[in-house]
Parts: sequence; C-alpha cells; structure tokens
Amino acid sequence: MNKKLTLKWLLSFILVFCASLSAHGEDKAVSPFVGKWCNKDFNTGGVTRVHIRQEGDKLIAHMWGRCYPTECDWKESTAKIEEGGKVLSLTWNLNFATVTQKLTLLADGSLSLVDHTHYTDKSGRGDKNDKYTFAKGLEHDWSYPREK
Repeated sequence: MNKKLTLKWLLSFILVFCASLSAHGEDKAVSPFVGKWCNKDFNTGGVTRVHIRQEGDKLIAHMWGRCYPTECDWKESTAKIEEGGKVLSLTWNLNFATVTQKLTLLADGSLSLVDHTHYTDKSGRGDKNDKYTFAKGLEHDWSYPREK
C-alpha cells in the first residue's frame, strides 16, 4: 500500500470512530461545576467545602459545614440543573433544618452559593439567608486548633 492511501484510510477510520462515539453519547461534556471547592473565607461559620461530581447527566454535591472540633459532613445531594446549566439547586434535610441552595459560577471562576435555612428543631430560631464564595482547588484545614 502506498503512504497516501494508508493515510487516507487512517483518517477515514478516525472520523468514523469519532462519529460513532458522538452517536452513542460517549463524549458528554463535564460540567464546569465539577471539582473540589473550598470557601474563600477561612473564618466562615457556615459551609466550608463542596465537592461536585458528575454521574452521567446528574451532578452530585457533597458538602461540609463548620462545626467543632471538625467539620460536619452533610453527605450528598443530587443537584437540579437550572437556567440552561448555569445554576445548580440543592436541598438538604438536616436533622435540625432544611437548607435550600443556589450555586452559580462567577465570571472570575469562583462559585457563589446562596442558601436559605429554615430551622425545624423547634428552637424558635428564625430563618436565615447566607452567601458564600468558593475557589476550586483551594485547600484549608477546617479543624479547630487543639488545646494544649
């Protein structure tokens, strides 16, 4: 076989192979929300970290909050994807409150999280709203310093 014919055959094979992957949905884009996010405010009393992963068409968030002596693990929640993939909506049913959140990517690459907490523990506390900003890849030890 001559080199030109071999090259044409190889390019044709690659094009057909790529087209078949697209037809079977194998090239699904990874959402820009996916990653490990850390609150930029190391003195926060609220949400400390958010890890978001993609499973097929679903985005799953694992979240932690500020507690003593270490973070509280909120476990995982499946996000509702809204506004054409620009906003994630989450609901958490914690043992003391129901928290609803909206996550939005900002122009600078940060993640904005706005949440509404409705307390269900009969403590008499009023509802509250909070806003946090997260950076992807930022790390911090959220445990409190140990006493000497």
